Amino acid sequence: TRAKIVPPSRKWPMGEILRACKDLPLPERQRITFEYVLLSGVNDSSGDAEKLAGLLRGMRCKVNLLPWNPFSGAPFERPSDECVEAFRRILAGRGIAVTVRQSKGLDIRAACGQLVDTVKMAERGWDGGKLPMAPVSVNKTG
Repeated sequence: TRAKIVPPSRKWPMGEILRACKDLPLPERQRITFEYVLLSGVNDSSGDAEKLAGLLRGMRCKVNLLPWNPFSGAPFERPSDECVEAFRRILAGRGIAVTVRQSKGLDIRAACGQLVDTVKMAERGWDGGKLPMAPVSVNKTG
């Protein structure tokens, strides 16, 4: 799924990224933060949460769940609040520190990712189909 949604991710296989994270010598009070964008029907199931928990087992990390903010023409939908909470509970139940980004401006289509300038996107080659996206970022946090 990741390779389809984020084509540059083929260059950085998830297994290699996770190995590098596990091998990273972190100071005692620091952990790695993983940003996880939840897409309805794509990666938001209880099975997806269990898989993520398994991948992160034994790591000093935190997961920041980012429910997708929909916009016109986007190929994805936002998961329900109940689905996001169920996903969060599974991770927390597996001992993973987890937060959920609280979107502001969603009701007026001004949340993160929604203020898309379609003219600029078209200039960059976006035809209303597959979105140009950057690789997932992994950050060290204290």
